[in-house]
Amino acid sequence: MRTAVVALAVSVSVVVAVGAAAEAPPGQTRDASDYQFGADTGLLVFHVHRERAADFEAVMTRLGQALQASAAPGRREQAAGWRFFRGREEMDAIVYVLVLEPVVRGADYDPVKMFTEFMPAEAPDLYERLKGAVVRVERLDLERLP
Repeated sequence: MRTAVVALAVSVSVVVAVGAAAEAPPGQTRDASDYQFGADTGLLVFHVHRERAADFEAVMTRLGQALQASAAPGRREQAAGWRFFRGREEMDAIVYVLVLEPVVRGADYDPVKMFTEFMPAEAPDLYERLKGAVVRVERLDLERLP
């Protein structure tokens, strides 16, 4: 079971690597598995297959509930800044935005790592549902302008 969970986390890290490489400024690289934010506000933008939207919403709702119930240091602080929105439908996908404000400095917002931490028995199923639903993920650090 533990091997399956580790393989699951590695698979997601590889998928996210493609999107993370596009975010890095020219001449710089960013750790593809890094779901930590450097600004006070972070965004995770999920493009989700329309026909898998219910799965995605269920997985993210379950993750938010687990985050709020966590006894781990800093996780409840993360939950306090967790805001989840559904956007309008685009061609064949629905856009969801996870607004993280304030960001907990040094905290990891990787959903797959959270699955394995909070609910290891459910992690393989949640991962498969998430993987099947998500077209791509964009990650942004936001800084407030005066």
